[in-house]
Amino acid sequence: MAWKTLCRQKDLGGLGFRDIGRLNQALLGKQTWCVWDRLDSLLSQILKQRYFKDKSFFECGTGARPSYAWRSILWGREILEKGMIKTVGKGESIRVWSDNWIFDEFPRPALQSGIVEDEDLLVADLLLPNSALWNVPMLKHYFLEKDVNLITRIDRDCQAVYLNERLELLSYIFKKVWEHFVPLS
Repeated sequence: MAWKTLCRQKDLGGLGFRDIGRLNQALLGKQTWCVWDRLDSLLSQILKQRYFKDKSFFECGTGARPSYAWRSILWGREILEKGMIKTVGKGESIRVWSDNWIFDEFPRPALQSGIVEDEDLLVADLLLPNSALWNVPMLKHYFLEKDVNLITRIDRDCQAVYLNERLELLSYIFKKVWEHFVPLS
């Protein structure tokens, strides 16, 4: 019997085993959250000096000769990134096509309505000059109608919300899933 079948819920014909890989990534995600949320801890300070000295935690890569622990933390970071959304603020550092900044059912980047003309398009480019208003004709040009509706509902008068000062002009909103039981199957 295949492991995937054994991991199904009992009422779906499985034995209800947890998928060990997903459980491992979830636990690593929890450790990753602690590294990011508690930058004053010794572990966070060591990792920052070694791997993300000049970048934010969510923008850094593996670095040269990464340790097994660091690669594991980056794997756990993937699960955090799926649940995080960047608040728009001025939009100067949010990449339209790759950063999660639209909240639909889950945080996600914008959907493309056709061929991408500008892969480096920033959210700030979608605003009217010297204004906090969206450039609606430009939105209709680049995005599907569903995304235009979601984007225009984003509160532009609201300034970026900071979880703490280390995020500079960019902030992240994250739902604390660690306090709730979430089945992994």
